Amino acid sequence: MKEKLTLFVSSLAFRTISEAIEFCNQNRVNIEIGMFARADNIDNTNDEELAQIKESLDKNNLKNIALHGACFSLCP
Repeated sequence: MKEKLTLFVSSLAFRTISEAIEFCNQNRVNIEIGMFARADNIDNTNDEELAQIKESLDKNNLKNIALHGACFSLCP
């Protein structure tokens, strides 16, 4: 049996998350929200910004979403 390939497009490839969401919706691919790859974005993103992103994802019917966790400037 063939496995189904799931494709995600990183929002980091676009100037804004809104552009990435629109692209993913038009091309019927999933989205990876990459803004959280930088730890300071985790600290500096407020609830209103997150609500706007969620609203845009819902409006564009994007259900399969990946979040890129912090990977820069980490001290394990």
